[in-house]
Amino acid sequence: MKKVLLAGLPVLVILAALPLIGAVMITMSTQAAAECRTQADTTVSSALGDLGDIEGPVGGPVKGAVTLSQANIKVSLPLSAFNSDMNTTLRSDPDFVTLNEISSRSLAQIQSAAPGYEVFREAPAGGPDSIESMGNAVLWKRDTWTKVNAGRVKIVSDDQLYFKGNPRTWDRYATWVMLQRKSDGAVVSVIGTHHMTNPHKFPRQHGNPALTRAQQYGAGMDILVQLTNSLSSHGPVVIGGDMNTHASYTDLPWSAVSKM
Repeated sequence: MKKVLLAGLPVLVILAALPLIGAVMITMSTQAAAECRTQADTTVSSALGDLGDIEGPVGGPVKGAVTLSQANIKVSLPLSAFNSDMNTTLRSDPDFVTLNEISSRSLAQIQSAAPGYEVFREAPAGGPDSIESMGNAVLWKRDTWTKVNAGRVKIVSDDQLYFKGNPRTWDRYATWVMLQRKSDGAVVSVIGTHHMTNPHKFPRQHGNPALTRAQQYGAGMDILVQLTNSLSSHGPVVIGGDMNTHASYTDLPWSAVSKM
């Protein structure tokens, strides 16, 4: 698929400024209008904004309700607390789950805490951003949905912020999975992301970056919108995650609520 902005289908975005565990139900009925595409594996890349190969089937109408739960679970929690929080996250029996702060958990630990679900989290082979890119994961009901494609996209490179008074340099990513419902072939894509710490509250930077933190945030949102629109030619897109800005930021043109 070419990396172009397309007319989007229904999109749900969960905006979170603080750690949360949430759930939402969406009723969808929509028809994708693009031609069928051949499934292809995603090539992992650390290049900023590289969407990779977004290929897969085009689904028919998504009838009925699908549900998603989102959780931001602190990496510092012991495994017992993580398992307890995952039990809470899955209490509503959601179709999909998006997780943040998940880099300290192995795929086996996540899978064990979510019986009946498959999990996707793609990380590079190594390098300084290995842990950062593993912070997001997407899960789906194994008996209901099948993964047809998946990948990750870097939305921010080298955010030179001050965190708790200390200089840090972090990247940010969006992890996506394209899923097909086994019963009727409907396609829904799920994006899990964790955007920059709030630039409006914390504008200070170290070093001499070319962009302000707000400009970096807005550029990251542009990439996220492009990813969403590319996926939307296959069917509806659901986004879960911690956007680190508030839904009240409608007067800030770079914010998540303004961009989407």
